[in-house]
Amino acid sequence: MNHPDLIVEFNSRPGSLAVTFPYDALAVSLVKTVPGRRYDKDTKVWHIPSGSLRALQQEAARRGFNIVLSERLRIAQNHGQQDKADLRRAKEMDDSPLDLPTKTEAYPYQRAGIRYLQLALRKFGGALLADDMGLGKTFQALSLVALSKCRSVLVLTKASGKYVWLEEIEKHYPDMSYVLIDGVEEERRQQWAQDVRIFI
Repeated sequence: MNHPDLIVEFNSRPGSLAVTFPYDALAVSLVKTVPGRRYDKDTKVWHIPSGSLRALQQEAARRGFNIVLSERLRIAQNHGQQDKADLRRAKEMDDSPLDLPTKTEAYPYQRAGIRYLQLALRKFGGALLADDMGLGKTFQALSLVALSKCRSVLVLTKASGKYVWLEEIEKHYPDMSYVLIDGVEEERRQQWAQDVRIFI
């Protein structure tokens, strides 16, 4: 028996996906197996929780239905699978030694943060580290610089934050070259011309 394809795509409702298909009683009974599904009579669209897509795909395959994902959803799903694989690799690396060129011993959560930054730098070209105050974000960022092959780094911070960076460099990586961009225009021009690892 030929069944219609079920088209699954993102919709405007956060946390849910839209499922559309030409009316078919067996397709309706298939979608009704999904907990939390809702039918919108006005638009004739089924809404399912986004976390239930895999269960719908498995049940559809069992019943002989074809699920067609929209291009955007297919791309997101592929990225999600890659991200999960990357997270597994990062978790596997969490307990392995991290050879930091400093005498400071990194806490386990800091090692995990540094590994996350390394992974995100390779994969996306950068990352956001949003730990609470006092947990060592500056140390983790400096450790990333120390471990990376980047020639130089620009630190953007508020005026009072400049001195925090200077203190952290001196404390954890005293051999790392840096310059504080400050003073009148001519002084700043000379500072920018220096061959250092970190510009603050």
